[in-house]
Amino acid sequence: MRPLTTHILSLLLVLLSTASLSFAQTADVTGYRLGPGDVVKISILAGGEEQVSKGMVVGDNGGVTVPFIGKIQAAGLTLGELEKQIVLPLGQDYFVNPQVHLQIEEYHSLQFFISGTVNSPGVYSLDFIPTLMDLIAKAGGVTEERGNLAYVLRGVKDPVQMQADTGMSDEKLSQTIADARTKPITVNLQRLLDEGDMTENIRLQTGDTIYIPPGTKLDQATTKSMCREGSSAPGF
Repeated sequence: MRPLTTHILSLLLVLLSTASLSFAQTADVTGYRLGPGDVVKISILAGGEEQVSKGMVVGDNGGVTVPFIGKIQAAGLTLGELEKQIVLPLGQDYFVNPQVHLQIEEYHSLQFFISGTVNSPGVYSLDFIPTLMDLIAKAGGVTEERGNLAYVLRGVKDPVQMQADTGMSDEKLSQTIADARTKPITVNLQRLLDEGDMTENIRLQTGDTIYIPPGTKLDQATTKSMCREGSSAPGF
């Protein structure tokens, strides 16, 4: 299979980002924890009828104003956890066997950081849950210096800041990440970007840090050659 050109790769990233947007908005969010600015739609059913249906905004202090109950803390909770916080007082003080349905209408606390060999590294605040390729596309694609691996770190300090603070080399930084107590998720970029293997295109979680280290001189020479020679994208 011939390698991707920069132009074809960029086009593929844009197409995948657009196509996955609607899917990401409806993806399973059972593990997502609410944050300030998120909008949650609540529907309360009791006695066979819908008692109320409205949107609730998570405030800067993390609270939401729930119909009948008033303000409760929502930031840091999943939808399931918030639902339990609402059902109990509703059943005790207002309705018999109430049913509560919650749905996230707007995300405003989804943040992702990408650094390393991308064209526009930085923090990205999104209104959907992206895949790795979505975030790479947002960051303007990879550079010719990228290596064959990407690291997805959860709850770990930004590696670029870590490198700035310690002065460690790229090779040492990559090894430090690989040996971290909280093991990063390792993605094979050669399979994902060069061969079109979408099994490597993992869905991210809010707060994830993506680090794409530069490759070895051999990796970089291969990548630059790939960008110059011209090819077809996988599946095209």
